[in-house]
Amino acid sequence: MFDLIYSAPYAVTGLVFVAAFVLFSALGLLLVRPLAVKVFAPEAEWRTLTTVAFQASVSFFALLLALAALTTVENAVDARDKVSAEASAIAVLLRGVSAFPEPTRGKLEHEIASYVRYVVHESWPEQRRGKVPTGAVEIVSGIQETISGFEPKTPKDEVVLANTLSAFHGFIEARRERISATTVSLPALLKVVLTIGVLLTIAFTWFLPVQARSAHWLVSAAVAVPASLILFTIVALSYPFRGSDGISPAPYLVLLETRLPH
Repeated sequence: MFDLIYSAPYAVTGLVFVAAFVLFSALGLLLVRPLAVKVFAPEAEWRTLTTVAFQASVSFFALLLALAALTTVENAVDARDKVSAEASAIAVLLRGVSAFPEPTRGKLEHEIASYVRYVVHESWPEQRRGKVPTGAVEIVSGIQETISGFEPKTPKDEVVLANTLSAFHGFIEARRERISATTVSLPALLKVVLTIGVLLTIAFTWFLPVQARSAHWLVSAAVAVPASLILFTIVALSYPFRGSDGISPAPYLVLLETRLPH
């Protein structure tokens, strides 16, 4: 339902998203306002009851919206941290590999470079489309085989091998965490509930006791714009890797430019 949000830069899709909710508020007000005045006018306490009910509804829904936004931002920050953690784990692995003698060192550096290039040029586009990348298994297995196939000839070589195997296991764990972050999101049901909540909150403004039609439109739009903006932010950040404005592979690009053979 929300996939179109990721089809263009957020500046574009966000504007369209908010405009749709503002249009909903304007059309609803145009259709409902005359009926609301006709139905509720005989009610002596209409103005007071409507205002109190609107304030209570908005307060409860705003709390839910705030909690969802906080959770989404925390998930996005965590995903960004996992990207940096994997890049750091690769850098640690490269330090261990640098202590190997040739030709093992050169072979491992080229294998690691192949992995990083795969992440940047193939894995990242898949993540931006909401897919879980699975194509680097052979490259990672090749790195493991090269490390395990090294035969230490001195105590120093044994220490180098042990440290590098430890660094490799750290890299594997960081890689797993980064891949798992591509599927972390708010439950779809919660997104639907939040969307319905925004629509109902906007609809509630149609029944507010505002005398002038133009002022009523402004009040309804003033509720629609921030509520839809918050909803858009929650949805956009719920998959932090998706879309052209998702998390960048910059840490891997730094490795390619500064630490790895071209």
